[in-house]
Amino acid sequence: SIVFRLVSPRLISSRLISSLLLLLPDNQPHQNPLARLSIITMATPNPMDNSNDNNAGSGGNGSLCGAPFPPRPKAIATFLSSSNFLDGCQTMLHSLKTHLAPTPDGEYPPEIIVLLSSKVKNAAKKVEYLCPIFCDRVIQVKHIPITKKSNDSENNKNEPSHVQSWDDNCGWTKLRLFELEGYDTILYIDADCLVVKGVGHLLEIGELSNLRDKEGVEGNGETTKGLLAAAPDIFPPDKFNAGVMVLRPSKSVFEEMLSRLPSNNNSVSEKDGDDDDSANITCKSYDGGDTGFLNSFYPNWYSGMPSYSR
Repeated sequence: SIVFRLVSPRLISSRLISSLLLLLPDNQPHQNPLARLSIITMATPNPMDNSNDNNAGSGGNGSLCGAPFPPRPKAIATFLSSSNFLDGCQTMLHSLKTHLAPTPDGEYPPEIIVLLSSKVKNAAKKVEYLCPIFCDRVIQVKHIPITKKSNDSENNKNEPSHVQSWDDNCGWTKLRLFELEGYDTILYIDADCLVVKGVGHLLEIGELSNLRDKEGVEGNGETTKGLLAAAPDIFPPDKFNAGVMVLRPSKSVFEEMLSRLPSNNNSVSEKDGDDDDSANITCKSYDGGDTGFLNSFYPNWYSGMPSYSR
């Protein structure tokens, strides 16, 4: 395994983080005074599009400061959902950069990005702790809470998930990865993971998918968007874990996901008869979170997607 999970991000002390900073090579960008910029952009289809206000797009994401450079074709991303995960996020990013292989001549290195939930307080301070020492860009995204249909049809209220911390911190917000169309391929790693080997080769899955699409393996020759690959879960073995994924962002895929969330009152609960139109079918989550939902959204991951998807 090239990635494993930490027991708890709270076990990582600030002293450890300081020690990790001392291990950074001298050629890191933080050595350049001009690079000490608080970089945070809005999660619109193009991360550089700052022409809209704080309610721009369907996501309604905010922007504190526009990034001074355009997004690169490939990115490695993580998600900071709570201030309690800051130390763990820094440790994961350091382990990632330590094992990231040099980029071949003539190619852009992958951009390391952090999605910052709107639930996290003191966002500007978190940016200082992350960028540019640990990452290249911080993208603030609006929180998508986990809700469920209420049995009270009179008030039609939404109730929180049975796991309150998921709703308070994570929700469905990780799904916003799929709307970052400024990137061609994104490798996502949860902030409670630790990288122990190089993972850059996983971004080549995007190129494999492009080649497969051009050859018309699936018969339509169209570009595959959305999930391209994911790490198998420990149990059940035919499901994947949303903690490590490779995806090609697509605004249309993201909007379909929103329409099929368990909390969407306009969706039907189950598929009826031989109707192949799944656009309005609610995706149930067996664990109440994003892993269960995405497995429901991509039910053919184990048996129908290419071998490199697993």
